[in-house]
Amino acid sequence: MVTWLTETCSAREAAQRVMAALRAGSVAPSMPSSVLYGAGGGKMFGTLVVRAADERVGFLKAFSGQLEGSWDVEGFVPPVFDRQARAAIEPRGEASVRAFTARVIAARSCPRWTAARKEQARLTARHANEAATLRELHQQRRATRQVERARLGAGTTVASMALDAAARGDEVEHRATKTRMRQERAPIEATLKGFERRLRRIERHRVAASRIVSWQLYDAYVFENALHETRTLRALFAPKAPPSGAGDCAAPKLLIYAQRHGLEPLSLAEFWWGLPPRGGGRVEGTFYAPCPEKCGALLEFLQAGSPAPLSWEP
Repeated sequence: MVTWLTETCSAREAAQRVMAALRAGSVAPSMPSSVLYGAGGGKMFGTLVVRAADERVGFLKAFSGQLEGSWDVEGFVPPVFDRQARAAIEPRGEASVRAFTARVIAARSCPRWTAARKEQARLTARHANEAATLRELHQQRRATRQVERARLGAGTTVASMALDAAARGDEVEHRATKTRMRQERAPIEATLKGFERRLRRIERHRVAASRIVSWQLYDAYVFENALHETRTLRALFAPKAPPSGAGDCAAPKLLIYAQRHGLEPLSLAEFWWGLPPRGGGRVEGTFYAPCPEKCGALLEFLQAGSPAPLSWEP
């Protein structure tokens, strides 16, 4: 896993070696670098220069997350998590979430719910037509009354009182129509609300199941520093949930591997290679410092008790 060197080099110089291989078309013997330009996009890579107990110096390399759906690629450090724990949690958790997802799909495609929604759409369209027709009728009546009022002139007469009564009649008709429509909608709306409550309940169960699986997976990541203190991923970010992908970045992978194999970290560098992420912000061949959101608390813990400060080379 360690590439031993005949002379000391910086993490940036080690990164240039990795870049040269990527530029030549190879991530690893069994993986071309063309995968970094496919649907999965590019990756953050990292190099960590280390010193062994016998004073030999070399470097480790890592990538963030997975490559081509795999956590393990020849020549790169492995993931941090406990494989047995993850293997016990993930299939069971995914099955639970899939079961709730299937229930959500079944609820949304329920024939009674589909029929109720169609009936609501038909009723809404009919009511809209009725309301438009009544509105046009009332506008015509109002215009006629305005002409008649102008002819009658000022003052209160039996004819003007009749016009006022006609206007009030239109208002009564308008309110009565709204009440009738509301009463016609009530049964179908009650039916739909029942279906929607059921759907929300299933979706809440699905979210809860997903959250439980996530918490269990967070606890499969156990980190140890030079002081022999241990923390799970969940504990390091408590009381908040860890950001997506925390623990799988290149920097923590490298430092954990070094810690577990008795290697002293000397300098670290990270760079992007391949297509930029959808949101942009990454340029191929450019060096970046570890992000504080995912790696800040984690790297601070991993460096606690180190005999010498780690050199960062962004």
